[in-house]
Amino acid sequence: MIWPFGVPKQRFGEYHAVRLLHQGEKSVVYLAEPPGGPGGSVAIKLYRPQYDRFARRLEEKHGIPSEAEVGRRLSPKTPAEVPDYPIVTTKSEGREFGRRTGSRYVVLEYVEGVSLKSLISCRDPRVSARRVAFPADCCRALGIIHAAGFVCRDFGSQNLMVQPSGRLKLLDLGFVAPAGMAFPERSGTPPYMSPEQVAAQPLTPASDIYALGIVLYEIITGSLPYVSAITGEDLESLEARRKEVMQMHLERPAPEFAESVRRRSPRLCAIATQCLQKDPAARFQSAEELLAALKYPK
Repeated sequence: MIWPFGVPKQRFGEYHAVRLLHQGEKSVVYLAEPPGGPGGSVAIKLYRPQYDRFARRLEEKHGIPSEAEVGRRLSPKTPAEVPDYPIVTTKSEGREFGRRTGSRYVVLEYVEGVSLKSLISCRDPRVSARRVAFPADCCRALGIIHAAGFVCRDFGSQNLMVQPSGRLKLLDLGFVAPAGMAFPERSGTPPYMSPEQVAAQPLTPASDIYALGIVLYEIITGSLPYVSAITGEDLESLEARRKEVMQMHLERPAPEFAESVRRRSPRLCAIATQCLQKDPAARFQSAEELLAALKYPK
């Protein structure tokens, strides 16, 4: 709930909310500070009640760890790892208002910057200048997730923050789950879902490689490879658009690049095309293999 006076009247343990950072369908994110005031700012991700219930059902049904538990497992183990770590670090978790019935929240590292999706949309020159460095940062983030036995399941440019230093950081761990699991709910963001994710088949690191291929396609072309022609913002149109895009991942061949784009970035186009193969076995099989291709072309 957003109060009309600007600052949300909510209590998060020792932290107090300063301002709203983001509102989404599943959660609300606030900038918050500890009792000592400025300095030590954090981001607090508060689940919306309906999504909190949905997430708990998924956790119980599939036996998967919560977002906060995943975050703790993936956070840096030593202070030396913290600089330029490619995944947001998790500090703690709690319940809104401190009540058993309150929605869950996760206390996260506060990351300054702008989403990669926003930079791509406005054709920011940083996208072209770092067209290899950005995917390399993505590989580092996915490599950490996969090494821990997880798949990201919701990797996309909207969840990647470009920091003032120019480095990328993955922000959202809400869909991370153990590799090898299948999810009949087909949860995720349709423009980035692999064919096997759409088909509710077991997910592997290659499924995230497909999503990274979508991001790489965006970096190269400035647009998504699969876009629905359905317009309208009513619920019926939104659902129809979602289903059409997911069907495209299943039925449409890997997208081709215009000749002018291939001439300009032949190596990146070839890498993106391999990432976007329908058969998981035809893609890069690990983030490390993809990173090597980005750094050391054959």
